[in-house]
Amino acid sequence: RRRVFVSREAESGRNIANLAEVLEVAKRFGFEVVSPETLTLEAQVELFSQARCLAGIWGSALFNMVWRRNAPLSVLEIVPPLTRRPDAYWFYMARALGFRHYACFDKSLNDPYVQPDTREEMRALKARKRESFPVDIDRLTAHIETMVDEAG
Repeated sequence: RRRVFVSREAESGRNIANLAEVLEVAKRFGFEVVSPETLTLEAQVELFSQARCLAGIWGSALFNMVWRRNAPLSVLEIVPPLTRRPDAYWFYMARALGFRHYACFDKSLNDPYVQPDTREEMRALKARKRESFPVDIDRLTAHIETMVDEAG
């Protein structure tokens, strides 16, 4: 029944600009904050196999949900605002494994899955993909609260 929030090392890109506030919310709801890249594979398997809730930035750290096989899990994916039409890897993986999936998108995007209008816009978005971004704390809190309530 552990709750795990995956964080990133600062130099990895796609960092949260207001990380201290985000972590404060996560800790308020009982999440342990971990950087999977600092753990051995064995430690990752042990930790994530015990997780009931998993939250983190869109990226490969969410793959750790596979270690929770045959047990309930709720996954919250924080999607960077510059990710227009993000690959839905984690949505489909969570669903394929029978897990609940939640996504916290930037409120400025009416439809985060809309394709950029031009090649130039796509290039600009890709160039800025690794920039830090702020997370709307009220929106994040609502998503975490819903996820934790539904997870029990």
